[in-house]
Amino acid sequence: DRAEARIQSLSEIADQSGLMYLPKLQCVAQLATLSGDVDAARDAVDAAIRTAEERGETHTLRLVLAVSGTFELSLGNPPAAVPLLARSREISVALGVGDPCMLLSFVAEVEALVEVGDLVTASDVLDRFAAAGAGERRPWLEQTVARLRGILAAAGGDLAGGIACLEAATAAEHDMPLPLHRARTWLALGKACRRAKQRGRARDALDEARTRFAELD
Repeated sequence: DRAEARIQSLSEIADQSGLMYLPKLQCVAQLATLSGDVDAARDAVDAAIRTAEERGETHTLRLVLAVSGTFELSLGNPPAAVPLLARSREISVALGVGDPCMLLSFVAEVEALVEVGDLVTASDVLDRFAAAGAGERRPWLEQTVARLRGILAAAGGDLAGGIACLEAATAAEHDMPLPLHRARTWLALGKACRRAKQRGRARDALDEARTRFAELD
């Protein structure tokens, strides 16, 4: 409710002054995606992308593409997510965005690429994301990279290696500040264990994932 009220205030300022129009569209798009209103989210994103392109606002375009791609992935539509996230990544590279905190869309892109079977590109994107934090100890980054390496290894047929990476990631989940990523780590571990026919471990991990996802509501 507070977010909606603040966006309404921003909308009024934008409408009255002619300024802040793109930030308004960006916020509306983000709120719509978070609310789960698929049609409203896609309409808001399309408007924000179109306006950002017309005005040459590449930074806003990068962010909205990332929001849109992550949203499509959350809907179980990785083929739609991949080009959006790839375009966001290309803009990030062109702009020289280097802080991994600003590159979380790379995480979604790796997952989407794995879902569509493009493991080579997924590995390249993961390496770029990991390199962004090279030279600094960032526990959340290490945990995220471990999760993605586990997902990638399991998808490539190395179930033992994938499970090992994912178990390391769950053991270090206290380093991950984003509850959604914690839940997705347990989900990935459960799926990998199920594929490896480790039924008991799979059941435990999937139960943990359900608990974590339920806590997000």
